[in-house]
Amino acid sequence: IFRVALAWNAVFAVILSLPVIFAAKRLLLFWMGRDFADKGSTVLIILAVSYAALGSSVVPHFGLLALGRVRLVAALNIMAGVGLIVVMSLLVPAFHLVGAALGRLFYCCSLAVPYWMASQRAFRPEPNPRTPRRLSIEGFVDQTEPSVECTR
Repeated sequence: IFRVALAWNAVFAVILSLPVIFAAKRLLLFWMGRDFADKGSTVLIILAVSYAALGSSVVPHFGLLALGRVRLVAALNIMAGVGLIVVMSLLVPAFHLVGAALGRLFYCCSLAVPYWMASQRAFRPEPNPRTPRRLSIEGFVDQTEPSVECTR
């Protein structure tokens, strides 16, 4: 169930962000005018990508919480928040709104990637101890017990 929800979550995040990414300039031109569209379309594209990344981490986030990995989720959020402050303090003075958008992209990716990795590990199926192991011929030969001959 987790893997299906994860896949659908990623698909919806990408599908919902693609129109904004590919039509950012036209959307802003229609909505706010030419001057705003020329200056703001790059920012909108960066923000759409960053929110797609963040949106794709909804299932891993709540999956980790459901498994009781609250400390991990809290630590990831704190570290990403500190990283966001550092990156924005470096990028905003130099790149203004684009720097702020890039800082947001850094924040979203620094949460999404660890959430995906941790949830993949957490939801990895454990081997069933009742299921017999597949043995190679060498392993089978090495692990056989000596045969007992029955004589009558």
